Amino acid sequence: MNRSRPFVQRGFTLIELLVVIAIIAVLIALLLPAVQQAREAARRSQCKNNLKQFGLALHNYHDTHGAFPSGASIANVGGACPNVAYSDHRAPYGVMLLPFIDQANLYNRFNFSETFGINNEIPGSATNDPLQKSQVSAFLCPSDPNAVGSYSNYVGVAGGGPPGSSGCVAASTSSFILYSNGVMFANSSIRLRDLTDGTTNVYLMGETKYIVHPRSTRPTKAGFWSSGIWSGASWRYYTNLGAAVEGINQPYYGTDADGMNGNEAAPGRTFGSKHVGGCHMLMSDGSVRFMSTNMDLATHRGLAVRSDGLPLGGIGE
Repeated sequence: MNRSRPFVQRGFTLIELLVVIAIIAVLIALLLPAVQQAREAARRSQCKNNLKQFGLALHNYHDTHGAFPSGASIANVGGACPNVAYSDHRAPYGVMLLPFIDQANLYNRFNFSETFGINNEIPGSATNDPLQKSQVSAFLCPSDPNAVGSYSNYVGVAGGGPPGSSGCVAASTSSFILYSNGVMFANSSIRLRDLTDGTTNVYLMGETKYIVHPRSTRPTKAGFWSSGIWSGASWRYYTNLGAAVEGINQPYYGTDADGMNGNEAAPGRTFGSKHVGGCHMLMSDGSVRFMSTNMDLATHRGLAVRSDGLPLGGIGE
């Protein structure tokens, strides 16, 4: 007589359940860094592409107007070391590039005969101020969590060199310096033929994570992608330009790791990024190179100068 064994439903023991949970935890721990690395690789690729688009825009602007746009346009004064009223500030290069980055509608809304602001403390005209505070995603690096609103992670290169080599120093402190040996600076009008070092050896734009003032702590001081420079004799510094003075990701002393404590000197003296190991720099030939944090400082400074005649080598990827 065949008697079937009764069906017995067997569950997991506590030890088996803990083993399964441990295995899942180990798999997640192994997979999560790979997922994060893949996401950062995509963000880094997007950042590089942003700068490539600016390279195309700048060359198209040059083809149209015969020169690169002025880094900071200031009416009623000439020269690269202005000392003028802020009411004389006009459209900087960021605004002038709008038609060349598919932002013609925004460009057409500005009034170019009126004042352009520097920040919330010194705003532009009633027409221009709200437009300057608009967000243009092309200026934001997707890897930087601080890059929101009207900030910019990409700035024009005004030049570079040792701190004492500028010739345009603020009366208040020697840490506030403006350079004019690069491609885009105050009242600049640089042509390709002025780049005697060769377009492959001269920075055109660079990546930055150094914001003058975060809106969360000092909202009146926060600059825009459409800002120019502080142009008074006592206070001279960039809000949307940069110079190669300190090394990459090595901010001017007195700031924290990201230059976010409100020191105005940091953004104009240092390039850097949230990417590991360096930052992207747009060369004047339109190529984008990832420059190492550990690159030679003299080489970095030399690449920011349009016509120093010095040899260069080993300039990144």
